[in-house]
Amino acid sequence: MRKAITFVFCFMLFQLALAETAPAHKPKEQKEKKKQEHVSETVVVTADLHKQETFDTRLPVNALTAEQLKLTVPSNFIDLLNTTPGVTVSQTGSGSVRPMIRGLYDERVLTLMNGIRQGEQFGGGNHTYSIEPGMIQNVEIVRGPASVIYGTDAIGGVLNFFTKGYGMGRMPENSFSTLYRSAVDGNRQSLFYGDGSDKWKGFLDVVRKDFNDIETPDGKLRNSGTKGIFYNTGINYADDNHQFILNYYAMQADIGIPVNPDAVDMGFKNNEYKRFQAMYEWTDISPVIRGIRVTAATQYKHRHMFIELPVDTGHNKTMEIFLNKVTRNINAHTHLLLGNHLLTTGANLFNENAWSSRRLGTRTLADRRWDTQLAAGVIPPSDRTGIGAFVQDEWSNTDSLDITAGFRVDRVKSRAPFTAGYSYSGVSHTDSHATGTLGILYHLGTNTNVFGNFGTAFRSPSLLERFFYGVHQDSVDIGNPGLVPEIGQNIDFGIRTRGSWYSLALSLFHNRINHYIAELKTGETDPETGLEIHTWSNLSRITLKGGELEGQVWLSDIVSYRGSVSLVHGTDNVTGDDLPDMPPVKIVNEITLKGLNRPGNSRSWAKFSVLTILRQNRIATFETETAGYTVFNLFAGLNWKNTSIELAARNLTDKSYHDHLSRVHYMNEQPGRSIDLNITWHF
Repeated sequence: MRKAITFVFCFMLFQLALAETAPAHKPKEQKEKKKQEHVSETVVVTADLHKQETFDTRLPVNALTAEQLKLTVPSNFIDLLNTTPGVTVSQTGSGSVRPMIRGLYDERVLTLMNGIRQGEQFGGGNHTYSIEPGMIQNVEIVRGPASVIYGTDAIGGVLNFFTKGYGMGRMPENSFSTLYRSAVDGNRQSLFYGDGSDKWKGFLDVVRKDFNDIETPDGKLRNSGTKGIFYNTGINYADDNHQFILNYYAMQADIGIPVNPDAVDMGFKNNEYKRFQAMYEWTDISPVIRGIRVTAATQYKHRHMFIELPVDTGHNKTMEIFLNKVTRNINAHTHLLLGNHLLTTGANLFNENAWSSRRLGTRTLADRRWDTQLAAGVIPPSDRTGIGAFVQDEWSNTDSLDITAGFRVDRVKSRAPFTAGYSYSGVSHTDSHATGTLGILYHLGTNTNVFGNFGTAFRSPSLLERFFYGVHQDSVDIGNPGLVPEIGQNIDFGIRTRGSWYSLALSLFHNRINHYIAELKTGETDPETGLEIHTWSNLSRITLKGGELEGQVWLSDIVSYRGSVSLVHGTDNVTGDDLPDMPPVKIVNEITLKGLNRPGNSRSWAKFSVLTILRQNRIATFETETAGYTVFNLFAGLNWKNTSIELAARNLTDKSYHDHLSRVHYMNEQPGRSIDLNITWHF
């Protein structure tokens, strides 16, 4: 660990030395753009680590602003992301979600909070994110590999969630809000308070959530509720050239997992997550050195899976799985302006430590006596350390052409020292790989861009994929210490155009991944538990291809239409079979009315949304075809003086349906008609 930290520090010194020996140049002129009547570009930083307009990126990028998020009245990740092109979110209960980008999920989608990788991503099973949607200020999404910038795990894309209060530009008004959601007969309260001066600001954000089991048109989905409390606090300092941020985030929650219909009780109990993060940035250091940023974080995740099943009329059996994970991260990068070249160099380090234990028991129902015994965990004490360095050059060759080229090297070491009682221990494996990217952005005119990008990507197997052995919720999972890394080659091509009353974008992709790691159903049953056995294995080669079409039309000053179509198809190139867990075609249509002036200086808005999912008949072995469905949603809001009122009517027709990606297979598990009311007081 010390050697890795020393490497990052020395690498940054090398970047500074390089910059000081380079000739100084004036910053390149920004290209003039025709002023649009309605089009207001969103600035993003995730794709290439510096501010860019979404219209001028070489990669397919989406940005969800605070205003856009407000229009969905979000209380979970489905509300937050599911209408975004290329992004699908499967839900197993109100607290267990699985984001997917272009057919890739789990560790293949790198999830960041405030620019730092989350230390709680796990493969397989039904897992939870500790990010509370009510605390999110904005979201940036990269559709497609971003391994040159972010290293391992960004083989499918990147989700970057920025919390309220993180940085001077994300300080909302002080407020208290309360939300009621009828589909879970639950409520949520939120308090945000911030104060300070022009240079210093501190804040506190607290959310309490109490959601009961989901009510579907076919009945209650047992063990699907969520109850928890979330904290986010920090201090920001900023002047003309410096920015410093300290941030602390924590949560504790009970999260139901409804995958087993026989379970008396099943879910994560006292799920805990703690995170401390610090960031320092120095900008405009010289005409050549445009900026340096260093971010460090430490994270702790405690998972306590509790399963209680009936044995006979007088007894229940229980199993508890405790899994703990500590993650440390350091990211550093700098921007150098060398004539028409913007050179970004950086280094990343992460270290993960995981350990687990189990407790088996029998509960006597008559006197509630509970006899328990400890057992070996599902994963031995193990760790994974990754270190990488990259350089990326963005070159404006002419007024019409921008070229981006990047190169990165990574080394990831996973090991499980010998520990008695565990199936996989005394094992060590090191993965090393180099990745690259080459992208172009060609301006056909002021308001039309063509973009293309070829990139290679790399993902080292996770600790769970290598070393897990035992019961994993509704299956017995067997890891594979001999797994080799996934290697991807992705091609993106697209066009964006816009005018005074419209914007349109088309993105196409072809992603080939060698040594794809899959959790395969064996069809065999574990004799001890009666659960099906799943194994982690490398497939020879898979291909994912598809695209997204998205557009927006301003019909008047207050009325706009937004629509999108997302398609992905995955194939095992060796067998010709369809891949499992592929999202069906998704079609989104929305009509929004904003800026409606009402009496008393109030302003109101409304949105009507239609989500259509087509039938999924391209299925893998052991999968079942899923019928298509259409869900209608209505949203409205009113801002009056210091009060905001938002109303959401979801699934207006009370449609009973099953999400193809859900891990609940015994009933149509999605929520029925739900009326959500959120009231906010600003102070």
